[in-house]
Amino acid sequence: MKQGTTTLYQNIDSQVIHYLRFPLAALVVILHAEPHIAGWDITQMESANMGANIAGTIMYSLSHIFTQIAVPSFFLISGFLFFKGLEQWNGDVWKRKMKSRVSSLILPYILWVTIFALVNFVRQVLPNLNSANWIDVTEAWLNDQGGFFNHYWSSSLWVAGDKNLWGQSLIMSGPLPFHLWFLRDLIVSVLLTPVFYWLFKRGKNNKTSLLAIVSLASLAFLYFTQTQSPIRGLSFSSMFYFGLGAFLSINKYQLANDSLKMVLPSCVISGILFAVLVPLDGAFTHWGTILFPFYAFSTIITLFGLTRKYMIGGGKNYTSSLEPTSFFVYVIHPFFLGVAWALLSKSCCMIFSVDDVMTIAFANQYPIVVLLMFFGKIIIALAVSIVIYKILVRISPRLAKLICGR
Repeated sequence: MKQGTTTLYQNIDSQVIHYLRFPLAALVVILHAEPHIAGWDITQMESANMGANIAGTIMYSLSHIFTQIAVPSFFLISGFLFFKGLEQWNGDVWKRKMKSRVSSLILPYILWVTIFALVNFVRQVLPNLNSANWIDVTEAWLNDQGGFFNHYWSSSLWVAGDKNLWGQSLIMSGPLPFHLWFLRDLIVSVLLTPVFYWLFKRGKNNKTSLLAIVSLASLAFLYFTQTQSPIRGLSFSSMFYFGLGAFLSINKYQLANDSLKMVLPSCVISGILFAVLVPLDGAFTHWGTILFPFYAFSTIITLFGLTRKYMIGGGKNYTSSLEPTSFFVYVIHPFFLGVAWALLSKSCCMIFSVDDVMTIAFANQYPIVVLLMFFGKIIIALAVSIVIYKILVRISPRLAKLICGR
């Protein structure tokens, strides 16, 4: 491939990634806007609960299925960008790239975990402190998190799905702010980039080597079978998608145009699997767990392919000005989701004279209100996050750059 052609395709890939960065961050916000209707189960819907069925299906399908492609897409993009334009690999290249990741990834990760840990301490521990017990209370808080340094690694544990083919339960871990598990796993992936390069580097005559194909196939097998890694921070899901991005970049594949070539079959497969996964509640049932990786993979191909098709059709990037806010939105949104939900739920309880708005009875009677609350907290969290970032940039651009790794 000629140098000019290679540069052109790299620019196209960069444009597609630029188009997707903020929408993917918004999908993460929707993903974490966890819906809940007490006593209602999408896998066992009753015809009498029509209102709850409609509202619940919409919310659960978005939060438990569609938006789950956001984080894998970010891993794919990260692996692709790390090796983008790379013509040679040596210790100096790796040191230079790692130096940039210290400021863009590692330092923001440490700062944000520390910020969330301090907020957690102030909210949960400080009110119970006095001059006599502060050492014991603080020590108990640290022990509950597995020790001070575990705040930064795996103090949060949660169920991410049902059992896989091997009978393993899908358990995920993360630092104290659970959603920053993505950054933790990304740091691990970046540290392993010399291994990725050795596995995926091109062979004789500048062709994809057999070792690269076998290595990627092995990662794909571990991912599609949802095999659980015994090492926290080293998940096969993150390894596969970061590795896939690295494989494509190292071997000079076109992320956008190659996705476009496969967009029709991937779109059909994605649509069929989505329809099947809705009554299975995504990965939260056994068969849903088995099918979900195939849905995620086909939907990500569809996403990149349709974005490229949209660009060819002259579509404008309406979120271009919001792209710089993506990282800030990602790290801060859980706090504003919680605040927005508290305000909306209390307001609706007062307006409708009820004690709880997330019950089957309320959802059956007011499904539109339940949906408006769900989307309302998402819009509020996004809007407040964006506004605060814009204010922060105006007041202290250096601080904004530091905490967002820009």
